[in-house]
Amino acid sequence: GYEAAVCGGIPIIEVLKGCFVGDLVNEVMGICNGTTNYMLGKMEEGANYNDVLKEAQDLGYAEADPTADVEGHDVRAKIAILAKLAFGTTVPPHSIPCKGITPILPIDFEYAKLLNCTIKLIGTAARLSQYGEHDGPLSVYVSPKLVPNKHLLASISGCGNAVTVDSANLGTTSYTGPGAGRFPTANSIVSDIHRIASATTNNNDSNNNNPFPTPPSSPSPIILDHDYA
Repeated sequence: GYEAAVCGGIPIIEVLKGCFVGDLVNEVMGICNGTTNYMLGKMEEGANYNDVLKEAQDLGYAEADPTADVEGHDVRAKIAILAKLAFGTTVPPHSIPCKGITPILPIDFEYAKLLNCTIKLIGTAARLSQYGEHDGPLSVYVSPKLVPNKHLLASISGCGNAVTVDSANLGTTSYTGPGAGRFPTANSIVSDIHRIASATTNNNDSNNNNPFPTPPSSPSPIILDHDYA
C-alpha cells in the first residue's frame, strides 16, 4: 500500500502496516476525500450544491468530471485499501455499497443540527458483532453519515481528511491532516519513492517488500458481510 494513495499527507498506510502488529483492529472509518468534505462544509453554511461544486472546480479541488468524488467512488477505492491493511481481507471496490453526496440538500444540515450532528461522507470498514464483540463478518461501505458534533470527524473542515481506528488494545486513535494539495501529496510520494528505493537495497526486509503485510490473526476467519439492507 503506497502512502500517497490514501488521504494525501496523512501517513495512515504506514500506521496500519506497522503500528497494530500486537493489536486487533475492530473498525477503520474516516473522511478520505477532501473535495466532498469542502463541499459539505460550504453546504452546511447554506450554499447550493451546484454553486459549491463550481466553486470547488474553480479552486482546483474537483475535476471537470467530478463523478469519482461526489458519487463516493474515490472513497470506495480508498476504504478497500484500508480494509485490506487492517483486516487482511481483499474487498473488491465494485462490491462495496456506495452512496455519494449528490442527494444532500442544505436543509438536511438543519435537521442534523437538531440532533447536534453534522453530515460527512464516511468510508467505513468494521467487524460486526455476531455471537460476541467484533466476531462477525467484515462490513465495508461508503455513505454520508450523521456525525455527532463532539466526534473528531465533525471538526474536520475544508479539504482536510481524518481517519479513526478502533482496536482492542488502543481503543480509538485518530489521524488527521491535509488530504489533498500538491505539497502534502508530494510529501507522501517522496516517502514512497524512498521506501521503494530502500527495499531494492535491502531485499531481506520483508516489511518493505510486502505492501500488504499480514495483520495479526483474528479470533476467527473474517468473511465479508453482504447484507446491507
